[in-house]
Amino acid sequence: ASTVAGIVSNMKERKESSGEHWFALLDIAKASASGPIFLSETGVDFAVMSFYKLFGMPTGLGALIVKRSSLGVLKQRFSEIYFGGGSVDVVLPSENFAVARQGLQSFSNGTAHFRGIIELSVGFNTIRKVGGMEAIS
Repeated sequence: ASTVAGIVSNMKERKESSGEHWFALLDIAKASASGPIFLSETGVDFAVMSFYKLFGMPTGLGALIVKRSSLGVLKQRFSEIYFGGGSVDVVLPSENFAVARQGLQSFSNGTAHFRGIIELSVGFNTIRKVGGMEAIS
């Protein structure tokens, strides 16, 4: 996505034309605050967004959006690189051995940003009250 040009690149075409399989991440933090984005049309595997930018706040909660078919590689690589917080069931400190939790819990490292999560409903309700994304963009 380009904040200057106001466009979202079609990664689907770029990925198909390369002849190789690679993963694409799209930063939609600014673009998601200015209009709708249809991720299925972009062909990206991952997208990151900032709810706080959507709500006009200086800092806050963000999200990593993962395409279902790309989740496997993220889980595999993530467990090899880092673990902590509530993401593992078993760790043996004397060996390089850890058993990750199953499902989405395996990505929860540390304390969740509970204040930011609670603020999501307030932010979305405010957007709805002013007329939705169409009124903002």
